[in-house]
Amino acid sequence: MSVKHFAEYYRELQKNYNDMVEGLHDLEIACSSGMVEPERIEQFMKTMQPIKDSFLSMQYVKYLLDKPNKKSKIKKYEKLTKNIEKEKYENMPNENDKLLKELKWKNFWSRLE
Repeated sequence: MSVKHFAEYYRELQKNYNDMVEGLHDLEIACSSGMVEPERIEQFMKTMQPIKDSFLSMQYVKYLLDKPNKKSKIKKYEKLTKNIEKEKYENMPNENDKLLKELKWKNFWSRLE
């Protein structure tokens, strides 16, 4: 996958995410006017969660790809990208390691039983 293809894919995800946010906003307005029941908002959020997760993970990948190598530029880049959910994805490798160790440990004990 080239940078060009990734940028195209990212734009599609961003468009889907923005459409989802607009739909949610419209649904909230309809709910406040009494046209739609509040349960529909919850159902909409559950349905759209995969789009949100996909977009946020690709947003973090784009953040990493665009991150400058020069230390003098990193501070400015961090200010520009302060709204990206970095903490969730920065800790993901550590969480995955913990889960794998736990699975290996459970697998070990299941063999002994």
